[in-house]
Amino acid sequence: MKGQKLWKPVFGCLVASAMVAGLLLGPAVAAKKIRIAIGFNGSMKDKGWYEGAYAAANRLKKDPAVVEVSYQENIKNSDIEGAMRRWAVEGYNLIFGHSYEFGEPARKLAKQFPNTIFAIPFFFKTKGFPNVVNYGAQSLDVVFAAGSLAALMSKTKKIGVIGGHPVPHKIAEHNGYKVGARHVVPNIKISSVFINDWFDAAKAKEAAIAMIEQGVDVVYATASPVGIGAIYGAQDKGVYAIGTYMDWRSLAPDNVISSVVYVWDVPMQQIVKDMKRGKVGQQYLLGVAAGAAKLAPFNKKVPPEVAEKVRAVEKGIKAGKIKVPYLPKKEID
Repeated sequence: MKGQKLWKPVFGCLVASAMVAGLLLGPAVAAKKIRIAIGFNGSMKDKGWYEGAYAAANRLKKDPAVVEVSYQENIKNSDIEGAMRRWAVEGYNLIFGHSYEFGEPARKLAKQFPNTIFAIPFFFKTKGFPNVVNYGAQSLDVVFAAGSLAALMSKTKKIGVIGGHPVPHKIAEHNGYKVGARHVVPNIKISSVFINDWFDAAKAKEAAIAMIEQGVDVVYATASPVGIGAIYGAQDKGVYAIGTYMDWRSLAPDNVISSVVYVWDVPMQQIVKDMKRGKVGQQYLLGVAAGAAKLAPFNKKVPPEVAEKVRAVEKGIKAGKIKVPYLPKKEID
């Protein structure tokens, strides 16, 4: 992957409430047996976006109603429609296309297979397609806190953020990181780069090193597997880094101070639950309040006083005292 009014605040608790309130009728009959297929246009061992969803889909097998979970990785974008069509024809009634690129093929197939649920992460063009579902771990609150952590850990007062493609969800994350950093250090300088690729880790590493050579001493990666390159760039240069999707401390134990973690189980399990009762919604964007996003444990190098300040930021967000803006259209300066 890996969307939307300017300055519209999005919080985990609000998103969770909206999801519950916004249920729409999907297939009228409750699904007693659920066959799941999940497709990836990347590797299921990317240590991030795909691997986290793969693990979450595996855990869906614990539900007695889920009789099968099938997978396919490294699907070429040109082959996505064919893969999804094959699953629908074979009788899979819940198909996760785990990247934004699955969205348009899902819309094309939805009316041909009205009893199949097509679930696509952070894909908002669902109007008129009741069986196309938008799901995701809403991370903005956590990204804001990660920005605060980066700013407080920086000695040079220069931090950076590196992403893949500038899709709306990722633009919003980059902006949330910037606003969170400036919340605690107003004069912080922030470098931001999209390398226009989800997979080129070498290019991301080059981008990270270029930032670091300009004085950046904390780098946040917002995509995988490209982000792993940014982490290794930080490791090579001896500066701090913040990971994404999963806890990346094991990749560079001396450098990764935390990660923005997506808990894909939460929206995926909610979709299955609603299929079982015959009432499927179209928006399953769940955040901190639902347990779908969190900041990973801090590296021991994070001083207690910094950890305390970041936790105070998190509490302020949860209490509604700190407003996290949703800015998906363009990057702020």
